[in-house]
Amino acid sequence: MLRGLVCWSLLLVSMMGCGPSILLGDDGIAGATDVDDDGSGSSGSGGAPPPVTTGTTTMPPGTTAMPTPPDPDDGRIFVETDLGTPLMCDPYLQDCPPGEKCVAFANDGGDDWNAYVCRDVVGDPAGLDESCVMEGSPLSGYDTCGFGAMCWGVDPVTLQGTCVPQCVGSEQEPLCERPGDICVIPDDGVPPLCLPVCDPVLQDCPEDFGCYPAADYFACLPMDPGGTVDPGAPCETHEECTAGALCVAPDLVPDCAGAIGCCTAWCDLWGPMPDAPCLPGQQCTSYFEEGVFPGPRTIGGCIVP
Repeated sequence: MLRGLVCWSLLLVSMMGCGPSILLGDDGIAGATDVDDDGSGSSGSGGAPPPVTTGTTTMPPGTTAMPTPPDPDDGRIFVETDLGTPLMCDPYLQDCPPGEKCVAFANDGGDDWNAYVCRDVVGDPAGLDESCVMEGSPLSGYDTCGFGAMCWGVDPVTLQGTCVPQCVGSEQEPLCERPGDICVIPDDGVPPLCLPVCDPVLQDCPEDFGCYPAADYFACLPMDPGGTVDPGAPCETHEECTAGALCVAPDLVPDCAGAIGCCTAWCDLWGPMPDAPCLPGQQCTSYFEEGVFPGPRTIGGCIVP
């Protein structure tokens, strides 16, 4: 049902989805979800950084053991626990033992979140939207956020990020407790996070986050550190473009033939000069299909008509 930029950038974006939640995948190809008149929909696969693996990962039943006390002189934040097989858990139910939380991690030490594990909640944890630190790697699951939150948008060098809430409810009906958030879910469900709804024209997200399509709305997602591509230049993902732009099919941008995709500007359909951000030959066109406005109807994108 959705048209406009949803269809234009369908094969290019790494952060696209349509339906009750945004669906992210690992191959830069967004999944199409048809939104019916009753608001229901069915989803496909999609993409997001860091990449996530498709399919379902089943962890073997875990075993528990007494934690090994940390060395007070080694400067480490986290308690090392000899668990043997990691304790599996449900991130929606948060069914870990007291003092622990269920978080996503890479169970093979790789570059993809692919499972859930119970990790200790640190003493005096960082609150939502506060700065946090990972230990070991961005995908270790050891962070300084509180219960029901995880460290997101982690810098791979400094291992610093921001605490964001995890989705609640269930995999079938994911919810967010904080008003103004939307549940953002990778195509394999790891990890489901609640991120702020935003305006792609205003780009009203926190520093280092960009406003990208998310279901019928837009959500604040981590920007590519190298996201400096201006409208009219080649791109492969949204986050490569400068703030206020997105990556679309090359035939929608002048003089961009032969590229995988090209950056183009968002625009305000109801603004005094809607075509002002557009390149010569482009027009500000509705993000949503005419007559169907499940999200903000003022949002448009610059394309060749």
